[in-house]
Amino acid sequence: MKKDWLDPMMEELKKVGVMNKAQKYIDVRIKQLQEDALKAHDPMDQAWYNRLIQELDWTRQMLAKPTHNCYMEMCD
Repeated sequence: MKKDWLDPMMEELKKVGVMNKAQKYIDVRIKQLQEDALKAHDPMDQAWYNRLIQELDWTRQMLAKPTHNCYMEMCD
């Protein structure tokens, strides 16, 4: 299997702790957006929050290995 050109760079970022900080930030931001989505009354606002959450979830997956297509498909 051909190794991706980003792999060496991602490994170096993991070594210096950048990845952990990024993952923590993404996790916190997703929780904040979920809380804000619950407070939103307009369906368009709720849909926008869900889209932002989905994008951050995709970003978090790309830092590791993709596990699913959409955060709404995840099982708890």
